[in-house]
Amino acid sequence: MAKSESEKTIFELIGECSNEAPKKEDLQALKQMIDKNPGILKTKNIANETPTIFAATFGITEIIKLFIDKDKTVLKDKDENGYTPAIIAA
Repeated sequence: MAKSESEKTIFELIGECSNEAPKKEDLQALKQMIDKNPGILKTKNIANETPTIFAATFGITEIIKLFIDKDKTVLKDKDENGYTPAIIAA
């Protein structure tokens, strides 16, 4: 059985946008998730990536912009190699 939007993790929502541009509903679901729990932008997945790093890996600029609008400090996030989202997305 598929998860509802409210049951998905932030990483699952980002992953669903990795092959195509995020839909309006995807961005809205992410906004609601962040509004409910702003600290979610500092969580890490099993690969030790923050949501911003994860989105940058796929080059999903719409999501990266959303995250920056919500918390400018996400620009300082670093992956395991010390790369920031800007370097990864370039």
